Amino acid sequence: MPASSASPAGANVFPPTTVSRILVAHVVCGALATLLLLPLGILIPRYARAMSKGRWWFPLHMGVQLGGTALAIAALAIGYQMGAAEGTAHPVSPSA
Repeated sequence: MPASSASPAGANVFPPTTVSRILVAHVVCGALATLLLLPLGILIPRYARAMSKGRWWFPLHMGVQLGGTALAIAALAIGYQMGAAEGTAHPVSPSA
């Protein structure tokens, strides 16, 4: 019996390579948003206001924050689509 027949219904909607690529896109979008762009968007006004009198930093801050928010939303959407395609909201471990 093939290994895929033991999996829950709808678990093999995407071929394994496609699932891997989609999962990597989900992780990269989420990591870039939460570990790089959003914290950087917080630090820009914190230090730029102290170093200069102009407001040149505000468009930079806004762009970085919007980019981080867009990537976070993309990560959520990718994760939601993967869960919906597999018939589950989140991957379930085999021991559960």
